[in-house]
Amino acid sequence: KKVIILSVVILIAAIFALFFVNSKKYFTTTIVSMSMSPTLMPKDKVFIEKTSQINTGDIIAYSTSSLPNKAVQIHRVIAKGGEIISFKKIANDKYVILINGKELNEQYLEKDCKYFSLDASIYETQTIPPNNYYVLGDNRLNANDSRFIGYIRTSDIKGKIIKVIRE
Repeated sequence: KKVIILSVVILIAAIFALFFVNSKKYFTTTIVSMSMSPTLMPKDKVFIEKTSQINTGDIIAYSTSSLPNKAVQIHRVIAKGGEIISFKKIANDKYVILINGKELNEQYLEKDCKYFSLDASIYETQTIPPNNYYVLGDNRLNANDSRFIGYIRTSDIKGKIIKVIRE
């Protein structure tokens, strides 16, 4: 009797998963880079919901013409249209992020990635244009994000990560 119940539960879960993955509202991809580590690691499978409801802190999938082959990238939204992003130097070319003058609480970052340094011209105060987003990888030392490719247009966003399965 337990075997039958277990079989039915597995069958229902498989049907739900098949519907979920094949739905036009969702898709999956596999992480291939370290740009979002430790939050997302290579070989993690992520479920992405196609949505226009994007908020600061969401991890999004996007593709833009400024990337080779318009490859799908995955990064975290740091600021959205109308917000002012600036970088406060704290010491030895180390910076923290300010959004509208307030330090961004990035508890998801590892200590070594919280502060980062690069070419100082990247750190100019910017107002994010309407219908655009500023994204960063959680692994700031190894991410090709808005610091290098610019803003992400709303039309370039494929969706946001809603589930991660770690291999």
